[in-house]
Amino acid sequence: MTQNMTSPPKPGWLARLASQPLVVFVLGAGLIFLWDAVVPKEDHSAPVTISAAKSSRLVSDFERMWGREPDADELAKLESDLLGEEAYYQEALALGLDDGDPVIRQYLINKMKYLIQDSILVPQASEDDLAAFYAAHIGDFTAEPEYTFSFIRASETGLAELNAADDGSLSERMEEAGALQVSRTFGRTFYERLSEIPEGDWLGPYPSAIGDHFVRVETVSNAPAPPLSDISDKVEAAWTLAKRKELELAALSRLREAHGLEISSTSQ
Repeated sequence: MTQNMTSPPKPGWLARLASQPLVVFVLGAGLIFLWDAVVPKEDHSAPVTISAAKSSRLVSDFERMWGREPDADELAKLESDLLGEEAYYQEALALGLDDGDPVIRQYLINKMKYLIQDSILVPQASEDDLAAFYAAHIGDFTAEPEYTFSFIRASETGLAELNAADDGSLSERMEEAGALQVSRTFGRTFYERLSEIPEGDWLGPYPSAIGDHFVRVETVSNAPAPPLSDISDKVEAAWTLAKRKELELAALSRLREAHGLEISSTSQ
């Protein structure tokens, strides 16, 4: 019994060419040459040079570190290192490595803030400026109130019993205690709440840093506001700080407007 044996099909001419290393090399070189001829190149005809100012800064930095000027070889190495850094920098920009980098973004934001702050010139405050500012912020220059009050943990008794029978033997007491003393024991929030508690009766409980307490405010001592003439330096310093902040916000507003930045209505 005989079988018909058929030979495998011969590869096409493209397959035969692809199997020849020399042919593949020639074709690849041709494609590279064509790409190099068609794609425009960046113009590097203007070399990056080191200015006299940069060279002087290199010398100054070296002298500050080593206590002497660099010799010719050391200066040449400093300049070579600077050009190397510039090469890294330019290549990073060309590759877009600065895009989307949060560290670089924050650095540029901070640098822009410093540039704006340095460019702001705060005018000298007039007497009318200081008087108006002091009147509007007089509380910032007046000592905080002092309180005399009794207190007891809410877990130890009830409010009705305190108002009916407390003679001071059950509770504790602070006399003419200011913000620092009260805050150190009960916390700042508790001190600020004392201003809301009417004098005379036991009220609460009020939360504090050491638990809930019933409180009876007995007296409140408010220090008088000092004359402007006594604290004019402090008022002027505060006015200058507030004015600088106002001018910085105005500069930022102009930047936002210049770049067309606004909050989209869809995000509100």
